[in-house]
Amino acid sequence: MKFSLPFFKPAPPSLVENLNVEAVYALYKDQPDDLVLLDVRQPDEWREGVIPGSVKISLGALNSHLQTLEKDKYYILVCRSGNRSGTAAQMMESAGFKRLANFQGGMLAWNSHRYPIER
Repeated sequence: MKFSLPFFKPAPPSLVENLNVEAVYALYKDQPDDLVLLDVRQPDEWREGVIPGSVKISLGALNSHLQTLEKDKYYILVCRSGNRSGTAAQMMESAGFKRLANFQGGMLAWNSHRYPIER
């Protein structure tokens, strides 16, 4: 006997890319017009340094800012290590954003390579 559960559909594949530090740095250097580095850490973490030009919206405040962000931009989500940025990317994907990347390794990786920061 075959059972069918029509209310259980597999989730569509995620549109979120995972980028390592070298890929993020290459995009940062190229500065495409549609690139937005979105730092979702907390204000006390931002004071330790952010990637120059980053937009700062903490993960807790992101949901209330989604309507103000342009959906056609390419967002690279940044946090300390890549965990919160992954959560942020999933939130944005659920809200209809299509061009998203999670920075795996986050600011820990960025700082270990001594790439530029601003305070």
